[in-house]
Formats: sequence, C-alpha cells, structure tokens
Amino acid sequence: MKNVIKNTALYTLSTLLGFLFLSSAYFKVISIELFELNLFETGLMGWGLTPWIARLVIGIEIFLGILIILNFRLRGFTLRISFGLLFFFTIYLAVIFLTKGNREHCNCFGSFLILNPVESILKNIVLLVVTFILYRYQKGLDWDYPKLIVAVSLTIAMVLPFAMFPIASASSSVKNSGSGLKKLNLELLYSGSFYNKPARELRKGKHILAFLSLACPSCQMAAYKFHLIKQDNPAIPIYFILSGTINEIPRFLTETKTANIPHTLLLKQDFIKLIGMEVPVILYLDDGVIYREISFLEINQKDIEGWSNN
Repeated sequence: MKNVIKNTALYTLSTLLGFLFLSSAYFKVISIELFELNLFETGLMGWGLTPWIARLVIGIEIFLGILIILNFRLRGFTLRISFGLLFFFTIYLAVIFLTKGNREHCNCFGSFLILNPVESILKNIVLLVVTFILYRYQKGLDWDYPKLIVAVSLTIAMVLPFAMFPIASASSSVKNSGSGLKKLNLELLYSGSFYNKPARELRKGKHILAFLSLACPSCQMAAYKFHLIKQDNPAIPIYFILSGTINEIPRFLTETKTANIPHTLLLKQDFIKLIGMEVPVILYLDDGVIYREISFLEINQKDIEGWSNN
C-alpha cells in the first residue's frame, strides 16, 4: 500500500513538473515578442540571433515537458537535462539580478504571471528540489523505440514555435511604392485637434514616426522595442504619435521605458484621419514623404540605422 501511495505521489509530481514546463513554453510563445525583447535587453545577443534563441528555448521546454509527462527514462536522461536547464536559468536570473536589480520582469511565464528575478530564482530552487527528488526516487519508464520517441518529441518541440510564430524578415512586408511615394498630411499635427504640438519639426528631415494607441498591446511591444533601439543608439530620430487620453500616458511611458522619446497626443478623429484604424503603424518619413511602412514585428535597428544614415 505504501508503495502504491509513493508511486502515485511521484507520478503526480512528475506530471505536474512536465505540465509546468509546457505551461512555461506556452505562455512564452503566445507573447513571443515580449520574450524576444526580454532576451535582447540582457545584452547577450543581437537582434538577428534573439528570435532564434527565443524559439529554441521554448522548443527545449516543450521537449522536456513531453518527456517528463511520458516518464521517459527520467533518471538516465530527462531529469538530468531538466536539472541542467533549471540550473542554467537560475544562474542567468542571478546575473540579471546583480546587473539590473530586482525590477526586471523575468518573463518565465510570458505576460501571464509577472515575476521578478528573486521570485523566479526561488521558484527555480523549488523546481530543482522537485527534480532532485524525482531523480532520487523515480526511475521512469523504459519505453520501446526510445530513439524514435526522442526524435519525434524533439521534432515537434522545435518545429512548433517556428511554425506558430515564424521569424519575420526585416523587409518581408515592407511597403515601398517607389515613384508613387505618398506624402503624409502632417499639418494636422500642427493645426489639428492635438493636445500638444510636436516638439520636433517632423515635416523636414528623416524621422521614424510610430503611430501607437495607448491601449494596444502590440503598440506597447513596438514602443518597448524602440526603447531598446534608442538605448543602444540615442541618435535615431524616433517620434511617437499617440492615441488615447492624457491620463494613460504616464503608465504607457513607464511600462515601455520610453519617457525619453518625444511624443504628441492626438485626438482620436485626427489620429484616424492620418493613418486609419489599424495600429501600430511605423513609418520611415523623409521630408514628410512616406518612404516605407512596416509592422511592429519588422522593426529592425540595423535597417533603421542604414536608412537614417543614408
């Protein structure tokens, strides 16, 4: 009877651990852009490498989650890798804590659960203890065709993040009309129903103009990405045109860390007149002419720098 209770408890524990890995992967992948930005902000990798690393990390979590739920050779294979991954994440979080403090969002569960580095380190310590207990007392199952199980699980795990959210090319859906370039009616910014006139003359010179709604999650992602770009290269001429209310601005600027990027708040009717209902809209503007329009997924620092310096 004791063995039945023990085995049931260990199996339940391993299943919960497996689902935790899968949950972590799921919440990362549904807010993949946030996870990418979080990785980039560490300074350990560039824009080009970040999307690949983000999806590979998610793939590893899916892979381990599947094998743990299957109780696949826990002691000899699965739990060793799981322990190593958790240990690596813990060291990574410790470095973030020492270099950036305890205010950062670790993004362990995407935007579903907000944890700072210390909270996440404590969570990982608990998971390391659970993993050790399972390694000590739960041998796992010796499935037939182990190589096939590993191959199929690994293939599913690695393909899934890339299939769900393909890596966007910096120019995959760039709109550039060549000789049919369109001029933006920026007079609305200076004579329309604005809350504040632009602090910069946007009708002359080159500017990256981002039209953002203060209530739009994708706009927050775009703004945060511009924060990272501006942090790396303060010379890039980024300007925000915002839609919303004055009371929403402080929260938006704080959450996206973009208080250093100039902005103008337009009334909704003029905002829609300029760019329509769909947001965010990011424009490469040269003397008021729209040279290029991109989506927030296509924001690319090297591309922006190449254009603004040309």
